[in-house]
Amino acid sequence: MKLSHTPLLFLAASLMSPALLAEDEARTISFRAAGFGCGRQVLATQPGGETFQISNNFVSNPMEVTLRDQLYLDFYGEKGASDGKPLFSVKVAEGNDEALVIVSPKGDSGLGGMVVNLDALGVRGGGQCVFNMLSVPVMVECGEGAKPVVIRPGAKETISPPSEGKVLQTLYYAGAKNEKIKFSSSLFFKDETAKTIMFCYAEKGAKLPRVMPIEIYDRPKKKG
Repeated sequence: MKLSHTPLLFLAASLMSPALLAEDEARTISFRAAGFGCGRQVLATQPGGETFQISNNFVSNPMEVTLRDQLYLDFYGEKGASDGKPLFSVKVAEGNDEALVIVSPKGDSGLGGMVVNLDALGVRGGGQCVFNMLSVPVMVECGEGAKPVVIRPGAKETISPPSEGKVLQTLYYAGAKNEKIKFSSSLFFKDETAKTIMFCYAEKGAKLPRVMPIEIYDRPKKKG
């Protein structure tokens, strides 16, 4: 059975809602960035500015940035473009003050991004949010014999951590005859300092889907 993935922009539709802010107010947010199939990249949020690195499965430290026009977060290459234009930009909806930007290939040699509102995911410490980027349903089973959580193509679901101890977490996808086909298995335990975002996707040439986990460690929010 041939698997295909759901484009990142399709998933972004459920996480973003455009909003216009007052033009006379600056807007600063905290964001982190992670790579998705783009290899190692060195980026900056302003031309000639301080750079940071991203790579597959690796999430950067939190960074503060003032948005352009209170909506747009721009990304530049390590050396910057001669015309001063960004490599790509993402729109950050109003109310999203704690963002994760997933950077992925776009076109033959370009890059693009998807914004995830970490607060809006509703993942509490130790929990997971699983995105199904396959063209078939995914089932997440936490513990042998447990009732699986079914995730439709292009959808996401929140998985609560086990109350105590460790459980075997197994991921399946639905085969041609709706049979369960295992493609990932790992230990799942409660860590209240972290939440995990997992992407299930099809990789060209691979027989089974891949899973990319991104661990986000909570930090105290600023007061005032």
